[in-house]
Amino acid sequence: MRKLISILALLAVCASLSAITKDEQALYDLVERIAPQHKSNFVFEQKKQKIETYTVHAKGGKVVITGSNAQSMAVGLNYYLKYYCHTTVSWLVSSPVEMPAVLPSVSRFTQTARCDNRFFLNYCTYGYTMPWFTWADWERLIDWMALNGINMPLANTGAEEIAYRVYTSLGMSDEETRSFFTGPAHLPWHRMSNIDKWQGPLPHSWLKGQLELQKKIVARERELGMKPILPGFSGHVPGALRTIFPNAKISKLQNWAGFRDETSCYFLDPQDSLFAEIQHRYIKEVIKEFGTDHIYGIDPFNEMKLPSEDPAYLAAVAKGIYGTLTDVDPQATWLQMTWMFYFDKATWTPERVKAFLTAVPQGKLILLDYWGEYQEIWRLHEKYHGQPYIWCYLGNFGGNTHYNAEFNKVRTRVEGTFKDGGSNFSGLGGTLEGFDINPEMYEYFYEKAWTGYPDDELFLSALADRHCGAEDTTFRNAWKSLYYDIIDSRSYAGSPNTATEYPRLNKDNKPYQTSSKIANDNVLAFNVWQHLLSTKNNSNALFVYDAVNQGREVLGTYFYCLRNDFSQACYKRDIALAEKKAKEMLETLDDLDLLLGLHKDFSFNKWVDDARSWGQTPEEKEYFEVNARTLLTTWGFKGHTLRDYARRTWHGLVAHFYKHRWEIFINHSLNAVRKGVDVDANNLRDDIFQFEWNFTQKLADPDLTEAPVNGTPVEVMRRMAVKYSPLIQQQADLNADNAGQEQRVKVTPHDFY
Repeated sequence: MRKLISILALLAVCASLSAITKDEQALYDLVERIAPQHKSNFVFEQKKQKIETYTVHAKGGKVVITGSNAQSMAVGLNYYLKYYCHTTVSWLVSSPVEMPAVLPSVSRFTQTARCDNRFFLNYCTYGYTMPWFTWADWERLIDWMALNGINMPLANTGAEEIAYRVYTSLGMSDEETRSFFTGPAHLPWHRMSNIDKWQGPLPHSWLKGQLELQKKIVARERELGMKPILPGFSGHVPGALRTIFPNAKISKLQNWAGFRDETSCYFLDPQDSLFAEIQHRYIKEVIKEFGTDHIYGIDPFNEMKLPSEDPAYLAAVAKGIYGTLTDVDPQATWLQMTWMFYFDKATWTPERVKAFLTAVPQGKLILLDYWGEYQEIWRLHEKYHGQPYIWCYLGNFGGNTHYNAEFNKVRTRVEGTFKDGGSNFSGLGGTLEGFDINPEMYEYFYEKAWTGYPDDELFLSALADRHCGAEDTTFRNAWKSLYYDIIDSRSYAGSPNTATEYPRLNKDNKPYQTSSKIANDNVLAFNVWQHLLSTKNNSNALFVYDAVNQGREVLGTYFYCLRNDFSQACYKRDIALAEKKAKEMLETLDDLDLLLGLHKDFSFNKWVDDARSWGQTPEEKEYFEVNARTLLTTWGFKGHTLRDYARRTWHGLVAHFYKHRWEIFINHSLNAVRKGVDVDANNLRDDIFQFEWNFTQKLADPDLTEAPVNGTPVEVMRRMAVKYSPLIQQQADLNADNAGQEQRVKVTPHDFY
């Protein structure tokens, strides 16, 4: 009997030694999702260590990846995919993962994490990119985050159902509470205490659907070793709460970004007993529904005037927020962005910042240095007085579609922070506002969180290889020129596409959303585009993405030049030339829209269809579509200050929105030239504002039917390049003449066939 017991015990030990850990299983499941044909070709082995480390090597015909946790093994897998398999796993599920038929051999390599925290997302991303995400979208994004080493994702989905429960439990009605929220695409600015009620009330179906989606999100994120940043209560309350609690210290905040009184927010003083009551109810609901990793994102006073600028008051606010958190979760850590310290630096003086930060125990307030490539706040405020902080690369505002990726500056500043940022520097973070711009920059950025990351030359060569699916010298050279001469070059300053700019003559005052830097010389960008298109390995989906992306830069800059020519003709009262340039402008917009239709990631129709998919009834579908149209166009009400802030150079939006705006502008301008008078700016503005509003309400161009395309994407773009080659050369010569330059930059002709 004893012998039998010993044998059983030995078998149990052997079974436990061979059992797959949860982290290992998570990686097998990840491979099953992105490359199921190769699941049996990978072996994952978890070896726990104090510092996150992974090793990749070949053994017995398989690729073996060992790591201290799911995160490190995922990063090791991604390194192998990128630098050995020529494979990119995109953050968008619409992009297929293209793997080689046979996995290449690999020499042993090891990397170690340089920092503990890798943060990702921005409140605004939930509006500019993710409001309509389904589980399929989130599943791919979470896989992308794991592969890139992100372990602290912002997790705001479903926050409104939590708030709904809290406020109805305090006596507010169903209608009052749902009307407190904005429409789905505008919820980030509701969560940041900027606007209430705009395009509300939220349907019950949305509240319930988002709650269930959040449960899946946080479960998968934890499965892959992440700690989701859950929402907490910041003090932002419905104005209607004043009726139920007339003695509560609830103050009205000032109107934000041109919005009116009816959308203003209200702030409950954290020193009021009601604040603790709401925080306690809120956090209990959050934990009940989503569990917790003890980190909560709370951002009071974002872009808002403070109720009081007294440092003692600010210290009391911080102490009150943290104290009410730990009443419910004694292990709680508060995470906050430091954008407000930059945005309103006149108010947030060093004395006030210090009072606010030091009111929270050391190590219990994690700060996001939100826009590190532009302004490193940690250098202005004594390294945040010892509170841990994360250096963040933002990269874009509003998801505007343009080239802007300063590789060299980002690398230099990141390394400078690793060197001089102090012991409280705790990690790297990506805080992009939208996904429709330079995805490769974020892959590049997160590699800096690990030792032995590739230099720029290797990164670019490997990037080119995986975007065309092979080692292709032509494509490599095109990508290097794109990076060194355009994307990361101060001499070629990209900007949001002029085609999507608010119509104006080139001497008119510009709205603040418009960059003042646009490359006049378009030949360089055009030559890069031709080099991309001449690549023989052009069947990869990411190749088409690159070629369309570069093409919209070329046509957008060419349109800018045409707009300038049209302006000069109008100033000179040359009606024949003005009419000619107007025709060319509109034709270029048609070609730009055709170009954008070659890749589904540049589709306004998809944005609208995704929004409508959340509707449970025809009325809800219409509601979601109007909200989706509004954010990317007027942003708010007719003529709103933020119009065009989130403008996208997308198929369907160019044809049905931007082209019509330019037509209105052109007609006003030509009529003025014919009469020998200046354009009536007020009439022009009114006509444009009315069209914009009609578009958001589906009163103008409600039908977004897509025209058929003749040929493959590469064939269409090559025909387009042949068409624009002489036009762009003529424009470059004209620009040189106007600048008094003798030397001419030449278009390099390509024989695509």
